[in-house]
Formats: sequence, structure tokens, C-alpha cells
Amino acid sequence: MKITSINPFDQTVVGETECVSLGDLAKVVSDSRTAGIVWSKSKIEDRISYIKKYKELLENNKKELANLITNEMGKPIAQSIGEIDMELEYLEFYIDKSSVVLKEKIVRQDDDVIYKIVHEPLGVFACIAPWNFPLTMFHTGVIPALLGGNTVVFKPSELTTMSQMFTLNLLNSTGLPKNVLQSAVGGKDIGAALLDQEIDAVWFTGSTKVGKEIYIKSGTKFIKALLEMGGNSAAIVMDDADIDNAVENIFWGRYLANGQVCNADKRLFIQAGIYDDFMVKFTTRVGNAKLGDPKDVETEIGPVVSKSQFELLTNQLNTAISKGATVLVGKNKIENALLQKGNFITPTILTDVTTDMAIMQEEVFGPILPVIKFKTIEEVIGLANDSVYGLSGEAYTTSQKTADILSQAVKAGTIGINTSNYFKPECPFGGYKLSGLGREYGEEGFLEFVQTKTVVTTGIK
Repeated sequence: MKITSINPFDQTVVGETECVSLGDLAKVVSDSRTAGIVWSKSKIEDRISYIKKYKELLENNKKELANLITNEMGKPIAQSIGEIDMELEYLEFYIDKSSVVLKEKIVRQDDDVIYKIVHEPLGVFACIAPWNFPLTMFHTGVIPALLGGNTVVFKPSELTTMSQMFTLNLLNSTGLPKNVLQSAVGGKDIGAALLDQEIDAVWFTGSTKVGKEIYIKSGTKFIKALLEMGGNSAAIVMDDADIDNAVENIFWGRYLANGQVCNADKRLFIQAGIYDDFMVKFTTRVGNAKLGDPKDVETEIGPVVSKSQFELLTNQLNTAISKGATVLVGKNKIENALLQKGNFITPTILTDVTTDMAIMQEEVFGPILPVIKFKTIEEVIGLANDSVYGLSGEAYTTSQKTADILSQAVKAGTIGINTSNYFKPECPFGGYKLSGLGREYGEEGFLEFVQTKTVVTTGIK
């Protein structure tokens, strides 16, 4: 059986990838465990050397990978290149910091007693990735797992299998020992079956629904589950905000990657005193966004990843309209004949929404943004926290006092003040509530992929 990758812009076939059979999964995991006998005892410096070689290969193959990401996922080519450039920076962080964080540390010494902390691998890691940032999601699970001495079985998304297998094969071409990094290509059945194998830990990024299922299975096995799940992030614009800065940041905070970002601004709250001025500029910016061929360097908004995603978003939009929401920008009527082939959702702004509408409570994974006017800071704190999710949020204000209040009161793992660009490799990322468990990136991220052991020694001369 093969998985066929479809270009969401023109519906052409990008290529096919051979799937693993359900019957072969047990052997894949068994081979991974066998490879781990040696890999787990390797020096961190040796593990880092493979990542260094891989980083160089990634730089040399940037153009080919960027085109593949755009062809499979529909992300505008400039954003695909930007994803790779960002990941080269993250690889540099992994290379520089992993040995510092994971090395043995003497934390106390009393007379002849030495207290030492060491880090050991968890074992076989199952890494299950989504499609919206194909390279980033490959790196986020696989790289720290390998650096921690684990072996990895990686399940790529069925929507971006070719992009993610391209990177997996690139990493394996560095001479990484056999079976240290393997793939489990397939659909949802393969992902579910992988969790039933003799794995020791799982990393997953994706929907809260699937994350819950993984959490239940992991709990039954009593293995670690590192989960980054859904988001419904709030962007808050206060009366004293720099309007131009807020407009541009929220535009990209909602519509980057065609609106298919876990931490995207999915709810917008604007204080009454600035509402009219902000909306004039924001609706103009969104209405003028360049929708088009994602291979065009000037395109800002491309198609959503699949027909099923298009249908889901269309249903969410129509349901909101039927409940009384008003479409302020975005009629989703594509006049260009060429674009009509694609899975295009025009960038949309909704007003006249209420907090009980599904469009405000569900995760909307596409370029649709509901807007609500508020009066007081107390009111908007309640609105922002009225969600089962808590991945991230943003606040726009020129007052330090207001910034401090909002950054403390909004229940989310990351808060941006006057910016939507808060991803840096040094900064841990993860969610509150149903947005996930654990943290990625930063020093905390390394420690999620290892066991921490304390060794106390005395009586040795």
C-alpha cells in the first residue's frame, strides 16, 4: 500500500510513499530497541556530530525541501523557506546546548559524599507528527530524542509524508547507526498501532481529540507522553496599543501558513476606545492579502492542506453565519479560474459573534478570525480564559502595568506582548489545560526526553 501526496493548489499528484504494514510494526520497534543497546551508551559528543552533518545537508538541500513542503502542504514558498531558516537556527541551539544540559553535574559535595545528577535515555520513542510545519515537527520530536540517547520510530503525517521522509532520509544519510531512526509511514491506523507496540515514550503534536486517546493509551502502559495539542489563542488589543504594530502582528499571527498554526490568534478582542480605528486598518490589511499560487514569492495566503480540511472550515464558517455571525471580510468566492482548483479559504473576519458560538470555542484551523469588542481589562481576562485551551496568547499595549496584569492573568503557556513572533529555541513552549502536557525547546525541552537519575557516592578513596 502507498500514500499519495496531493498538491492542494492544483490537485496534481506530488508523489507516492510506500507504507509500513501493520504486521511489520513489531519488528520495526524491536529493531529500534536492539539499536538502542549501543546508541544509549554513545557519547553525547558523538550524537551531536550526526546533527552537525545533518545541518550541513539541510542547508545544501534547502531549495528542494522548500519546494516539496509548498507542493504538499500549500504553504507559500517564502514561508517554507522561512521554516527551514528557522529550523537551522534551532539545530544550532540543539548542537550548542545539548551537551551542556545533559552532561553529568555534581550538585553538592559534603566531606567525602558526592551528589551527582545524570541523564539517561527513556528507550524507544514513538514520534507522531502533524503536517502544518513538516520540517519543524520532524525536528521537535526527533532531534532532542536522539540527542538524549533514545532511538526513534517516526510516523510522518499522511498529508506531508514526502517532505518528512525527505528529512528523515537526509538525517539517516549522515551515517547514523542502523535502526536508530526509523519510519512508520501510514494512516491513522498505523499511528494507533504504533502506540500498541513495546515503546517507552511518545511525542505527539496534533489535535486534542487524538492527544487524549494517546494519553489514555500511554497511561495504561505507564509510559511518558509529551503532548502538544490544540489551541484557541486570544489576541487582546488595548486602547493604548500601537495600532499599526498590532494590525501587522495579528495579521501574521492569524493567517501565517494559511491560518493552519496551533498557536495562531484564533480569537480577537479589541477594546472599545480603539475598536473603530483598529478595524478600519485591519480589515484593509486582510482584504488586501495576496491570495494565490503558493510558488509565487509574493503570495501571502495559499490553499489549506486538503479537501477534508476545506470542508471542515467551510462548515465551521457556515455554522457561525447561521448562528448570527457577520462576514466583515471574506466571502470565499474565488473568481480566478486557476485558484478555483485549490482548497482556498479566503482570509475571513467575523463580527457579531458570541462566546457560546462554536467558532469561539472550537479550534478553527484555518484563516477565519472572530472579533469581539470589550470595555474593561477584567472583562477581557474573562473572555480570554473562557476556553478549554491554553496554548498561547498576545496582548497589545504600551503600558507596562497592563502588560504585567495580562501576562499573569491569561492562562496560557506563552504570552506575546506587542508581538506574535515569540518562538525562539531558548524559550520553552507548551500549553495549559487541554493544550497539552510537557514542554518543547529550551533547557526544559531537553529534559522531557530523558530520565533524570541522582547518584550519591561516598566511601571511595
